[in-house]
Amino acid sequence: MQRKQKWRHAVKAEAVLTTVLDEGQAADLLRAKEPRLRIHGARLRHHPFAGFEFEIPYFAGQSKRAFALVDYFSGKAFVTDSWNFAAEGAVLPNSVADPGWNSIGFETARGRAKALLSTAMLRRARLAWRGEIREVNSVRTVWKPNWLLDVSLQGRAYRVLVDGLNGGYFFLDS
Repeated sequence: MQRKQKWRHAVKAEAVLTTVLDEGQAADLLRAKEPRLRIHGARLRHHPFAGFEFEIPYFAGQSKRAFALVDYFSGKAFVTDSWNFAAEGAVLPNSVADPGWNSIGFETARGRAKALLSTAMLRRARLAWRGEIREVNSVRTVWKPNWLLDVSLQGRAYRVLVDGLNGGYFFLDS
């Protein structure tokens, strides 16, 4: 009986995702929601994620690539678009330090990414999907850009995190 070989690849140590939105675009995005919003400052911060690329089999021997990032601090996995990395050796001046709590390791992140994509494919294909996804690339630390904006509205101060890739945002505190 022939045993199925597991394909192994080298894990890249670190990469920085290219920031898609600049500071002005991040501010404009918030002002489009609330024109009276005042921007007092913005800082680009990079948050650490584990990154995984998988090959997913489809019907008739075809396959597609799927990408996932897993937040090292929250443990939450996200399906993403393909990655665009900054030039090798990009300077990372404002990375977020590990708080030492609520963090996960690389192998746990790998399991969460695979589980997320497996579940998503099972839902999409129903019972016809074979369920064998294969990891083809991984990056131990993917530095994802986010803008941290200090804003105010009607005399009340807020801090807002704007995703530097897709413009999603949420309020951190007031």
